[in-house]
Amino acid sequence: MVIGEAWGPGADCALETLPALLGTEDEPGEFTARHRIVAQAVRRNPGLRLTRTGLVMEALVASVLEQKVSTGKRSRPDADYCCATARPLPGPHPTACASRPRRGSGR
Repeated sequence: MVIGEAWGPGADCALETLPALLGTEDEPGEFTARHRIVAQAVRRNPGLRLTRTGLVMEALVASVLEQKVSTGKRSRPDADYCCATARPLPGPHPTACASRPRRGSGR
């Protein structure tokens, strides 16, 4: 059982998809790793659960944005874009943007 809280226009969708995001719909016996690194991770971590958002287009756009920015200028362009166009977040602690790691923090 998964218990969660969500606010704002996407709250119902967020709560509905939360179990899949946490990996509760995984069927380890049906999973076939198609990449060597993923296969190693599964072998080293029995019971590993992989998240599933169903948000293919959102992940694709973020990936394309990351590739379009030269390495020297890369500073999470997807987050920069979101912050530039964001409205305050709903919920008990609304803010226009999520906090971003400082330079040199490993991110």
